[in-house]
Amino acid sequence: MTKDQGRAVEHRASRRHSPGRARAHQGLAIGAFRVARVRTDRDAHGPGVRPPRRAGTARIVLGRAVGLPFLSTVLFGIVFVVALAAARPAAAEAARHEAAKDVEAEVRAGWKAVDQNRLPDARRHFEYALAHAPPRADVHAGIGEVLFGLGELKESLKHFERAAALAPGLERAHFGIGRVCLKLFVLYWYKPRTRVALLARAESEFTRLLELNPKHEGARQSMHSVKHIHKLFGRSLLFLQLTVATLLVLLITAVTLRLRARGLPRARAFLWPLVLFAVTRMVLFSAFALAPHMLSEVKPHPRAILYDSNRFVLDSVAGRWDSNLYSEVAFFSYRMPVPGSFFLWGTVGQFPLLPVLLRWLAFVLDDAFWAAAIIPNAALLLATLFLFDWLRTEHGQRLAIGTVCVLLVHPASMHGSVLYAESLALLGMVGVVHSLQRGAYASAGLWGVFAGLARFNTLAIVPWMLLEAWRKPAGRSPGSLLARISPLFGVALFMLYLQVEFGNAFAYFHEVSVTRFGDRPTAVAAAEAMGLLAHVLGLQSGPLRGGPLPVLLYALACLVLYTFIVLALARARDFGPALCVGFGIILALGSNLASQPRYLWLLFPAAVTLARVADRPVLRYALPVVSLVALFVAAAAYARWYFIP
Repeated sequence: MTKDQGRAVEHRASRRHSPGRARAHQGLAIGAFRVARVRTDRDAHGPGVRPPRRAGTARIVLGRAVGLPFLSTVLFGIVFVVALAAARPAAAEAARHEAAKDVEAEVRAGWKAVDQNRLPDARRHFEYALAHAPPRADVHAGIGEVLFGLGELKESLKHFERAAALAPGLERAHFGIGRVCLKLFVLYWYKPRTRVALLARAESEFTRLLELNPKHEGARQSMHSVKHIHKLFGRSLLFLQLTVATLLVLLITAVTLRLRARGLPRARAFLWPLVLFAVTRMVLFSAFALAPHMLSEVKPHPRAILYDSNRFVLDSVAGRWDSNLYSEVAFFSYRMPVPGSFFLWGTVGQFPLLPVLLRWLAFVLDDAFWAAAIIPNAALLLATLFLFDWLRTEHGQRLAIGTVCVLLVHPASMHGSVLYAESLALLGMVGVVHSLQRGAYASAGLWGVFAGLARFNTLAIVPWMLLEAWRKPAGRSPGSLLARISPLFGVALFMLYLQVEFGNAFAYFHEVSVTRFGDRPTAVAAAEAMGLLAHVLGLQSGPLRGGPLPVLLYALACLVLYTFIVLALARARDFGPALCVGFGIILALGSNLASQPRYLWLLFPAAVTLARVADRPVLRYALPVVSLVALFVAAAAYARWYFIP
């Protein structure tokens, strides 16, 4: 059957009305096509060669196999997909509407929980709203409010900033940013530059809020606090800062002129004091580092405002016992005691030199803890070098080395390396003696004012200097006499500040004698010493006042030792140093017994006497070793709050 015959058969089949006969004719037509195709391919390609498959034939076979049911299924699927797509936006819109209602309910519940101070519940509501809705300013402000109440200030600030970015006019956001910045201003006391930036931003946010709503009561009160802080930090220590700055400029100028006249000393000549300083300070800071592994912590000082930087060694330097009072003066200024409150003690019992220097260096470093470590240790090193130079000239190098060794291995020398004013006071006292030895009365006067601004106990040097002036006619000139009484001028400057600031020039004496030890006699140390002796002899029962028994015994031993030193100096007719040590003991008796060692440590003429006594074949090596062990133990106990130093 040829192709033409097959087409004819198909044409006839298509004209039939019977489905069965039509299908039979269609099959016959398909067969005719196949036979004709084979003959054509054989003629074109030759016998034995299989021709390529033709697409047309595949379409015919597919159409035969599938038929109409497949097409109807495809059409039904298309219609179903189109209908489903048309229905989904309406369902999604309904779901979004329900979700929005849920979010609004959660936000309202969150603010209600904030008003009721149920902060964890409020946090849960706001976090749900944040997770199930696009970013909203009120939700971020709510989370910021909750985190502020929970103390998570940095995260709180981030959410308030996000709220302000989403809604620049939202009052809650600006008020929240300002409050967080003020809180961080207080907490970041040890980062002065950061505090300045935080205070400026708080002021900016409150100003913006008052522009939006001039009647916002919270913003008005906060702006009043900001202005009070500006006044407190801008004026309160201004007089003292100007005084100390002038003093330091004059001191540096005088020392520079003297060095230019004499020439720089050789570093090798000061090798021994440098080595002794390095060894003793390594022992001290090793004790601080190892203290947590050796001793358990006891109950902290009840009146201390504790500061912590999570760096234990630096915390031991800057955050133990009365160190916090110096920090408070440096970064919050002076305040009077408030009876019946947490601030039972004032800060007017701390002299101003150390707080002012701490304030300056902390601003430069933006870290008060490092500043607290640098200032006392630098002062102690300078005092050691001045003392060595003076003694080497007066008594020879052997006694100079021995005296420096006694001074540095003394357990109380720990207070020359922590945030206490002892090292600055020692530097001022040694500077007076060192300058008077060379006839530099101007330098001696400046060092005397320096000492008077550091501690009241530095007045112990005045009787000695006046006695030396009486013995030497050349020392009776007005310049010499003024230099010898110059520590009084430093104390007078502080009293002048107290009069101007608080209207009470004697606020320091009132603080020390009445506020801190008002329930004890004037000579607190003497009274505690008598109580200690009665306790040891069994004449008195009950707990000891002033500290643990070992600490009080050590302090009493120091007091007795220095009393014997006074008698030894008087017997040797060395009345000047005897006056200095004796007057120093009298001044120290106004404080508690446990504090006596650090006050007596300042009396460096006693160290000269001890160096003479210790210059024996056995004592020369045994005493430094024993003293280093005592220094290590005292430093570890200090770091773990074992006693009030």
